[in-house]
This record gives sequence, structure tokens and C-alpha cells, in this order.
Amino acid sequence: MEGGPLVYVNAYQAAGLVQRLSSKAESVSFDVQGNRVGDAGAEALAAALRDANCKLHTLNIAGNAVGAAGAESLAAALRDANCKLHTLGIVVNRVGAAGAEALAAALRDANCKLHTLDIGGNSISVAGAEALAAALRDANCKLHTLDVRDNAVGAAGAEALAAALRDANCKLYTLNIYGKVCTNAYADGMSNFVHAMSNKMPKN
Repeated sequence: MEGGPLVYVNAYQAAGLVQRLSSKAESVSFDVQGNRVGDAGAEALAAALRDANCKLHTLNIAGNAVGAAGAESLAAALRDANCKLHTLGIVVNRVGAAGAEALAAALRDANCKLHTLDIGGNSISVAGAEALAAALRDANCKLHTLDVRDNAVGAAGAEALAAALRDANCKLYTLNIYGKVCTNAYADGMSNFVHAMSNKMPKN
């Protein structure tokens, strides 16, 4: 990703920047982390991503008070055939379980090109982790890197992700699930995750 912005931008300034960047001949990345775009900005950015002329492939929208509505707008863009985004950083926002479920649904869409998703620190809870795990088992899902750290996914979420890793359709090879929950049940889930990941590693 390119370096962070030098000044704060609002929702529509961010979208305007994306449109100007997308007029370049080459593909581009855009880092708007730590600004004030909110749900309105995410919606404006999503509209830009659906434009056939948009060449944006990497978007970092971390720390922007984006909620479920903003995540749903971005998810709709990911399902659009014109969207070329392959990397989305939406860490430390407020998308919650509903936002995670919307993004998970997008991952199951054949048009979605996303291969890297950082959704850490968004309170997605067990429901969000289970939705993402279901997406990983879908043949259309192209994700190979997923970060769900600091989301209180719990033992059930860890188990769901571990089960997804054992699925033949799962293309994931990098998963960050670090969190603050530390119970016996969570440890069991993590043990299953480590076992599943070790089975995906190439054998000598």
C-alpha cells in the first residue's frame, strides 16, 4: 500500500481521490487509514470500485469508524464484475457480525477477486467467524490471507475456521486468529486449527 495521507479527508474527498487515481494507466493502491470517512465514505468508495474505469487493487480503510452499513456497501462492490480489488484492509472499524457476514457473502461470489482480507479488531464475534469459515469452504472463494485478530471469535469461531481449513476448496494459507480469549475450549479450537494448517503445508 502507498503511504498514509498527510491530511485528513472526508468521505467524498476520499472517493474523489480514488477516481483520480483510477484514471492512471497502471493499477493503483489507496491508503486512507485513520481518517474520518465513516459509512458514507465507504459507500462512496464502493461506488468508485464499481466503475469500469476503476483500477484500484488495494484499499486500506483501517480506523475509519466504518460500520456494518459501510461493510455491506463494500461487499456489494466486491460482487460487481467491474471491481478489481484484491486486497482489503478494514481493521479497527465497527463492522460487527453483520458486516463480516456481508463480506463473507461477497467472498462466495464468482465475481469477487479478493485474496487478502484484514478484518481484525471489528467485534465480528462467533457469528462473523462462522460466516467467514463458510465462505472459505466455497469453491468461488479466492482468499489466501485472512486476519481476524482481536475479534473475540471464541472456541466456536476457532473450530469453524479450523474445519474450513480442512476443506478441499479452502485456498487459505495465512490466518491470523490471535485474540484475548484464553479458555480450554478456545485452546482446543486452536489445536484443531494448528493441526489443519499443518496438513496444508507442503510435504518434503
